[in-house]
Amino acid sequence: MAGAVVALLAVLGAFAPAAGGQTPREACQAGPKLVDVYYRYADDQILDSQGRVVGLSSGIGHFRLYQLGPDTFCAISYVAGTFTTFAGPSPAGTGTVPEGLRGHVVGENVLLFTGEFVPTLPTRGYVGEFDANCDQFECETPIRFGRQYLETGPPEVLGFRFVHYTRCGIWIQTESSDVGDIAC
Repeated sequence: MAGAVVALLAVLGAFAPAAGGQTPREACQAGPKLVDVYYRYADDQILDSQGRVVGLSSGIGHFRLYQLGPDTFCAISYVAGTFTTFAGPSPAGTGTVPEGLRGHVVGENVLLFTGEFVPTLPTRGYVGEFDANCDQFECETPIRFGRQYLETGPPEVLGFRFVHYTRCGIWIQTESSDVGDIAC
């Protein structure tokens, strides 16, 4: 349990400072906040660093969007939920995970977008439930929340950190490395 607390503190803590001394989260919050919404999500894929689907996640998300320039935006997206694994190699490759192993996930993405602000959902409060309808191989309706507010191409990833914890271990995934594993 102490390991889970340390892992949760790691994900909720600041990212390492970028050049100039700011974390990606701090740099993202430099402009006016345009969007601050909450939502429920279901059946979203959890991918390991090689892009292999480890399991499916469901939970609650929080999406905030800031305007940094006329056509430049930064989003901070948080999730907290549960996940269930598919049988196969463990995320960090130190062993295997069984089919149906349940765990918890908390995480954060910081993304930079170039585009036009064209909201299709409310910009404040609770905005509904979104089901990605994923399985181990594909998603019918991937949850890309920025597209609810911006006409844009793919974002630039400024940082991410996700902590997955189960009875078989803790796996922390960041843009630069993986730490730990959830091998049984």
